[in-house]
Amino acid sequence: MAKIPLEKIRNLNQKPETWEVAVCLARTWISPEHENQYRPWYVMVVSDQNKVIRNGIYEQPPTADEIQEELLKAMKRPMLGSGSKRRPQKLIFDDEALLQELAPVLDAIEIASEFRRDLPFANPTLRELEQMMNRGYPEPESLLSIPGATVPLLGKVFEAAADFYRIAPWELLPYEVAMEIRYPVDGATRYAVVMGGAGESFGIFVSDDLAGLQRIFHEFDPPGLASELKFFSLTYDTAIYFAFDDLDAIAQYGWPIPNPNAYPSIMRFSPEKEFFLPSLNDIFWLEAVLPALGEYFENHFDVDEFERERGYTFDVGILAGRADVYLQLPIDIE
Repeated sequence: MAKIPLEKIRNLNQKPETWEVAVCLARTWISPEHENQYRPWYVMVVSDQNKVIRNGIYEQPPTADEIQEELLKAMKRPMLGSGSKRRPQKLIFDDEALLQELAPVLDAIEIASEFRRDLPFANPTLRELEQMMNRGYPEPESLLSIPGATVPLLGKVFEAAADFYRIAPWELLPYEVAMEIRYPVDGATRYAVVMGGAGESFGIFVSDDLAGLQRIFHEFDPPGLASELKFFSLTYDTAIYFAFDDLDAIAQYGWPIPNPNAYPSIMRFSPEKEFFLPSLNDIFWLEAVLPALGEYFENHFDVDEFERERGYTFDVGILAGRADVYLQLPIDIE
């Protein structure tokens, strides 16, 4: 596509307007037919009269050249209802590096430019567009919103969850196996099952008491029981079910994701409130227990000797130092 010559832009009438330029990864999803869903990148230009002059959409982060062309198109061919073609007096950016890269071109077409951290017209317009795209549905809650759940702590959990996924214990176990887990070793016992033997949902189901696990094993309708029991789970899913704050943290901090279908979804369930975020205690529990399970399945599991119930104590590294985790499996839950 041919670029718009700067001379044509320089010849446009200049109006006493300030335009804001927002370039961001949207908090919404686009679902093309027969193609993978993706979060779009927006290049949005909004005037100080609160009119959207241009909104370019990209599957990948737009380059500075692409953003420059979007700005020139905004001046040469503004969106319907946003006024006639013209140059603004000033452009405001919230990305200082981008501003510095585009400054020579803006100087050449005699448009002033400025950096500001907040864009009072563009940012609310972006949020309104995202709400419309999301059809008013609320965003999933973020793990980062759990009081006390820090970036380093969640990073450790994501690392442990990625390692657990790569080990794939559901491929090693001959059947669904109940296990007893204590962390701290002198604390309350929880009961867990590795999910994935049926090839559907992969991860780990954790009940706070033995009775709940017994019902899951022996009653005919596990999905129906999910609305009656208290438990939490870690399952692996696609990014579309994740909070955008968590997705942004994954990108910012490099939390590992083994593949596009292996984002670790951690949720609590109860009869009172169907599903909700896990507690901070659940997060600490996973931080220690997932490495212990990984150590067991990598170095101690033997399918030929698996029938005999055994107990193991593993020393694992956690953010606070070292900790012991006790595993006993397979346990009889009759």
